[in-house]
Amino acid sequence: MIVAGVQFDIAWEDPDENFSRVAPLAQRAAAKGAEIIALPEMFATGFSMRAEEMAAHANTIHEFVADLARRHGVWVIAGYAEPGDRRPANSCSVIAPDGHEVLHYRKIHPFSLAGEPDHFEAGEGLHTVEISGVRVTPLICYDLRFPELFRASAMTTDLFVIIANWPAHRSHAWRTLLAARAIDDQAWVLGVNRVGEVNGYPHCGDTSILDPPTHPVLPAEDADNADSHKRKNICVNQRDLRERELNAPKSRAIMSGSAHQLAASSIEHRASSFEYRVGFNPRPRAA
Repeated sequence: MIVAGVQFDIAWEDPDENFSRVAPLAQRAAAKGAEIIALPEMFATGFSMRAEEMAAHANTIHEFVADLARRHGVWVIAGYAEPGDRRPANSCSVIAPDGHEVLHYRKIHPFSLAGEPDHFEAGEGLHTVEISGVRVTPLICYDLRFPELFRASAMTTDLFVIIANWPAHRSHAWRTLLAARAIDDQAWVLGVNRVGEVNGYPHCGDTSILDPPTHPVLPAEDADNADSHKRKNICVNQRDLRERELNAPKSRAIMSGSAHQLAASSIEHRASSFEYRVGFNPRPRAA
């Protein structure tokens, strides 16, 4: 299986423009054989605190993501704002290749420094879906700073996917925490971040995937644009997740199952500029 983490410069509060930016990148990833395409947090609007206005786009965004999945026959993981019970929620969906949502997650830890808790309500639970024999658990941005969230589902997760709008001046923390979660939980970790500048805050992407011993695959440089704050790219990575035996086998119980469970197969991760392989054997299923 090929997994693509897509980073791009998100147009501020402009879903239609962002759809036009995502579409060719998703096509590029699908052409390389990607089975899973992950987009950043609130990919269609940017990390805006105009929560009600952003949540009003939720249905349009969901339809775009579902169409993207159907058009390319891929799984899509994408973040967006949506209406909630008391306030809107910063959410994430996993969409199957037939366009149906198979997992829905709401960010448990809104980012307090940006005032997010005043505009978005917090989620309450983690969820995991199995894709081609790999158990995938998504989280959103600031969740990365809370190791207890990851420990709660570590025994039932092979791959954590963290989608984010993480600014460049905290990029060291982003890279360090991605590695820490891989080490702590002996799981693969894919971090998908945006690039571009918002209100004076640059974002440098650093989209990457790490294996349990934290051998990182760095983001692909766009040959046409060396400016890390503006480049659009797909995380470069090709690794077989099933060639390595982990020291501590995990239970195979699924926290939140999918009706679209596929036969187990070897997993590869690939993007544009370099590729190499390692991997591990899948953890044994519970009886």
